[in-house]
Amino acid sequence: MTDALPGDYSENSGEAEPAHDNTNAAESQTVQDRQTTEMWSLHTQGRKGANWFYWVAGLSMVNTAIILLGGSIYFIVGLGVTMAADILATLIAQDHPNAAWLVKGVALAFDIFVALMLAAIGWCIGLHVEWLSGLPKTPRIGSYHPRLRK
Repeated sequence: MTDALPGDYSENSGEAEPAHDNTNAAESQTVQDRQTTEMWSLHTQGRKGANWFYWVAGLSMVNTAIILLGGSIYFIVGLGVTMAADILATLIAQDHPNAAWLVKGVALAFDIFVALMLAAIGWCIGLHVEWLSGLPKTPRIGSYHPRLRK
């Protein structure tokens, strides 16, 4: 009989082959896949939530245009502070027609500022800015998701 080499578990060696425990590796991979899927889902939900900030900012600007141009309809989804500024500017412009463009211009500038701030908040939340979104900062999804790895 020949001496068996270390790690050689042939029938001639006389030693029993150790059971390979692939279940731990499979469980680890399953847990990692589950975590990756959950992280991807949370990332997608966060992006969708952040997109609402863009919608509200955009619809507020549409409301601004409608009100400042004399329309009587508006979207329900919009910022109340911009609507209040627009209505106030319209009422002042009716009382003081000489200053109408100045008052409406100031209201428009205020509305643009507020809409840009809202869009910036949505952008920061989409990037997971920790102090703004209340979420812990996580690495980019591309490093975790198998389809996005390079």
